[in-house]
Amino acid sequence: MVKICRKCFRLHGANNDHRKRCVDCRCKLFKCDEFMAPVIRELNLKGYHTVFCCSGHLHKLLNAEEYHADSGRQEVCAPVWQCYIMFAKGVVIDSAPLNFTIDDDGGEGSDQYSIHLLHPVFDSVDYVKALCFCAAVWGVLMKWVDTLPALEGSLAESTNTTVCKSTA
Repeated sequence: MVKICRKCFRLHGANNDHRKRCVDCRCKLFKCDEFMAPVIRELNLKGYHTVFCCSGHLHKLLNAEEYHADSGRQEVCAPVWQCYIMFAKGVVIDSAPLNFTIDDDGGEGSDQYSIHLLHPVFDSVDYVKALCFCAAVWGVLMKWVDTLPALEGSLAESTNTTVCKSTA
């Protein structure tokens, strides 16, 4: 996990970083999966405020047998990798990244949306194949974020902040 400032969206260190406040603006930090942190930071800078996300827990995918044994699950099941981002109420998402779907999480008439990756199921875990797949998904997410316009009043729009551009 890494930490992100709730106000300026600065990224802060990993698990060994015990700070609770941003070194720049002194606002509170929130935890985020390290693989999702650049995506979440850029979305928030552009005004697409997020409330939850999950990078898919690659460690559970790669260690599926141990994970299922530790969780007490008796059934044998293939590892499934899930990645999602839930947006704050009122954030409108008109497009989704490649192979993602847009979900209306609050039901009909709700103004809260999320994007979910269509769940791949791996018959057997090939570590290199799984890691390459996950890296490709995170690349797709960054490319999608690059195409989103900064919303009016967002940090990116109001300060001319240059958001990261994907090099993939």
